Amino acid sequence: IAAPQVGVLRRLVVILPWEESGLEQPLFVVNPRLTLAEGEQECVEGCLSNPGWWGKTIRPQRVRVEALDREGTPISLEGEGALAKCLCHELDHLDGVVFWDKAICQV
Repeated sequence: IAAPQVGVLRRLVVILPWEESGLEQPLFVVNPRLTLAEGEQECVEGCLSNPGWWGKTIRPQRVRVEALDREGTPISLEGEGALAKCLCHELDHLDGVVFWDKAICQV
């Protein structure tokens, strides 16, 4: 979830682990910046901001994000597949973009 979704106007994202993510613990990403986007994947996306809405998007297959962790230490994250989709989706929220702005069709 991105901080602006819950009324906190900060560039902060928290991603909880799920099976396809490869994460083992929650990921706190502060002031993230997308530095690499490669490939392409068709995704089905939904969002907690609009429950019940689903759409197809085209997202990068692989991404790299430079950011700070929750202690302020610089980190570099790489994600592929589902994690790449999630990172792009959440970073978009920080720029006022929601997935249906990028949806190619509704599902």
